[in-house]
Amino acid sequence: VVLKLDLSNNNLKGTIPKEICHLEEMERFILSQNQLQGSIPSCLSNLKSLKTLDLHSNQLTGGLPPGLLYAPKLKKVDLSQNQLTGKLDALLDDWTNGDYLTINLEQLDVHSNKITGTIPAVLQYLPTLVEKDFSDNLIAT
Repeated sequence: VVLKLDLSNNNLKGTIPKEICHLEEMERFILSQNQLQGSIPSCLSNLKSLKTLDLHSNQLTGGLPPGLLYAPKLKKVDLSQNQLTGKLDALLDDWTNGDYLTINLEQLDVHSNKITGTIPAVLQYLPTLVEKDFSDNLIAT
């Protein structure tokens, strides 16, 4: 059983394989400071034990993973310093249905990407979300 996978700062190239989502018990997934490209696998939102997702300082592109913030144990997400596009709403998928009440996120960092749109109100008022950085994007204020 793999609980932690930390391959940060290893000059890794290529894409994040979707097979990573077969590590269902993984709690910490860290691939920061590499040269990874492509999109973030959407299946990461299905990892029920995931507490930390740190993919900062790569060259990742594409939209934000739909519904990522609903991973039940997720506390920290750092997707900063990539080339991610789309809107922050994608992280919540369909937050109007009330599921956002199950989000336990404490830290969300998406600074220095190409994210557009506005900051969803739910992200501004989540009681557990104490650290958030949306700076250096194309977000309207």
